Amino acid sequence: MKKKLISIILITLLIINGAIIITYIQKVKKGDYLITNNHLIEGYSDKISYYNGDKVELKVHCRQPSYSIEVSRYGKEQVVVMQEKNLPGIRQDFYPNASEAGAKWKTTYSFTIPDNWDNGMYAAKLSDNKGNISYITFIVNGKQGELKGDIAVLASTNTWQAYNDWGGVSFYNNASEDSDEGKSFGSGIVSMQRPNHYADPTLGSSHLAGAELHVLSWMEANGYPYKLISDSDFHKDSHILDPFKILIINTHNEYWTENMYNSLEKFLNRGGSVLYLSGNGLFWKAVLNDNDQIEVRKDFKNHILDGTQGGYWAKELQRPESAVLGVRFQNSDFSIPSPYKVLKADHWIYQGTGLKNGDLIGKTGLTKVRNSSGGASGWETDQMDKNSPKNTVLLARGANPKGKGAEMTYYDHPGGGGVFSVGSITFGGSLAVDKDLSIMVNNVLKHFLAKSE
Repeated sequence: MKKKLISIILITLLIINGAIIITYIQKVKKGDYLITNNHLIEGYSDKISYYNGDKVELKVHCRQPSYSIEVSRYGKEQVVVMQEKNLPGIRQDFYPNASEAGAKWKTTYSFTIPDNWDNGMYAAKLSDNKGNISYITFIVNGKQGELKGDIAVLASTNTWQAYNDWGGVSFYNNASEDSDEGKSFGSGIVSMQRPNHYADPTLGSSHLAGAELHVLSWMEANGYPYKLISDSDFHKDSHILDPFKILIINTHNEYWTENMYNSLEKFLNRGGSVLYLSGNGLFWKAVLNDNDQIEVRKDFKNHILDGTQGGYWAKELQRPESAVLGVRFQNSDFSIPSPYKVLKADHWIYQGTGLKNGDLIGKTGLTKVRNSSGGASGWETDQMDKNSPKNTVLLARGANPKGKGAEMTYYDHPGGGGVFSVGSITFGGSLAVDKDLSIMVNNVLKHFLAKSE
């Protein structure tokens, strides 16, 4: 009787353990288990942009018992606008699919955007009592109904997320071994609801938020009021550019939805003007959904989120960016930052510089990648092609020893405005410190403002 009871108990235990193992295997296959978060401190906000009066929900993970928040507006100067100390820290873990589905963390601190916060780039600096820090970057649109003026600046928030590999997956890296896309393509879908260390506004030599501050700082130093808008805002609101005369596309605006592309063309057709102070822009077609997911098909298949064709705007979509911008990225390898060589010194853009053909401009800059001096033509660079408008003028070309130099161009758009393009990711870092480039961009802005009167 005792042996029979022991046998029954053993069989029961085997059945229970077997069920537990099967359940565990099923959870592993589904990704339905939590990964312990060993990062020291990090977080994200529930949205990328807010209006005054909106509630901001911060989702913070901290391994220490407490942490502090310091929110600043970043521009020509860093201005601290809010501080909170000794907030309780909690560990927030995540599921294996968090890169695509979002971290799904608890809100640990929330606040309302005050009425006196100006439009611009903001970041919440998170710091624990051990000196570890992290940043949550977001945009404040200003007061409802006041997102208007002469100049709008487009923050490349889609690109910020494209490079974000938090959780192991980005558009450039795929930690998943069983992905049907393969590691070389990265993930096809990523979530904006997760920490993003690449959007740190203090990374001035980057090609993301920190680099965009060079242009914003120059705007403020030269007395040009602007309104900063996110890619998400531009995508969701087809009328967002209606009140503006000029759009500045900043640094590395690579991922564009169809709504964004259509709105840009509409803006130009009704008389708006564009300063493309960017490289490798308007390159991949992206899809955004209401769950804050962004999808790009680097395998050139149809999008999962909406079934439409994915791939390059110039190839698969047959809408080459050069037809709008005058230039486009052509996979010419990494270009070591270098100066531009002046090719059309008699053009009005050079007025007041005293430059001659063959002179070099933008020799140094703040985007000092690969031990360079930070020249204005570099990193990823764009050139003219057969689709560039026939009246496109080649103003300057990058004197890059490796990779194709950026081509600086201008053309008058049939809608009444104009398009000035620099075709370089590192241009903003040089604009911030180069006298001649500063005079030239001032000339362009004044010209565009005069055309719009």
